[in-house]
Amino acid sequence: MTLALAPVKPDITMELELIDPDKAESYLGKNHSNRNLRKAHYLSQASDMKAGRWQSSHMSIAFDTKGKLIDGQHRLHAIVESGVSMWLFVARNVPASVQEVIDTSAARTGADALKLSGRVDSNHPAVASAARTAILWSEGHHRPVRRGVNGARKVTNSEITSWVDEQNKLPEGALSITGAVALARKWNQVNDLMSLGLTSFATLLLGSIDMDDTIKFFSKLDNLEFDGDEDPVKQFYLRENEAKKSRDQLRISEHLYFLITAWNAFRSDESLSKPFVKLLSSGKVSVTKLEGKPNKAGIMIYPQVPDPV
Repeated sequence: MTLALAPVKPDITMELELIDPDKAESYLGKNHSNRNLRKAHYLSQASDMKAGRWQSSHMSIAFDTKGKLIDGQHRLHAIVESGVSMWLFVARNVPASVQEVIDTSAARTGADALKLSGRVDSNHPAVASAARTAILWSEGHHRPVRRGVNGARKVTNSEITSWVDEQNKLPEGALSITGAVALARKWNQVNDLMSLGLTSFATLLLGSIDMDDTIKFFSKLDNLEFDGDEDPVKQFYLRENEAKKSRDQLRISEHLYFLITAWNAFRSDESLSKPFVKLLSSGKVSVTKLEGKPNKAGIMIYPQVPDPV
């Protein structure tokens, strides 16, 4: 029988330090061989720090045996960006080889954060997705329709949980995100065209305007009960279904453009001024595509998602 040798105890030290922007700048001066910096990531962390949502944890800033920074560059950049001092663990004398395994585990998602914290009982992915869309929508994202361009910033898990906390404070009888998800789950046909998270956000958005009309709109869509080809609800269905059949991955802004345009016409009891889908004499189908066009100055002007009314 061969006994396994005990591993050698590393000389790693760890201390909890209050790191202000100046110290963060100093530590970043020792950042010589790290992975590519992701600006969107540290800006989202800085946003959490400014808003007081950042939570100190066991996650550390790490220096190797030669004093080079090998982990924590995004947190340090976030401190500099936010101008806020943070308590962080600082590890030193860490073997440089650990860079090969740092951050290779699966990152915790917004849905994970909601489940682990017990903020909602079920449908965690849909709630997290709807929360992310709602936060970005409130900031004006998903308004310009720019295919192939991702202009939305990263939403942090802390922002998602804080947003859900506010939803949970709504008075009894008010439509909250959990109620919107529960409603959206019933509309199988709708969720076959859009994700449950997006349908839930749309239910919350439109329901805040008129809950009865929201149920009528999505029920018509789910039951495929249309009033002729010019029915705006049918036009929305046809456009989304064409995208599905052609495997055309619509952006969130495109889904919302078609949805809210159809909703506004439905609310006004009017047909669309320009149908989304037309059957040509050749038998082919023509669909509306949302593309930017240059103005006289050569600046691209993009379609805008209308406000729901």
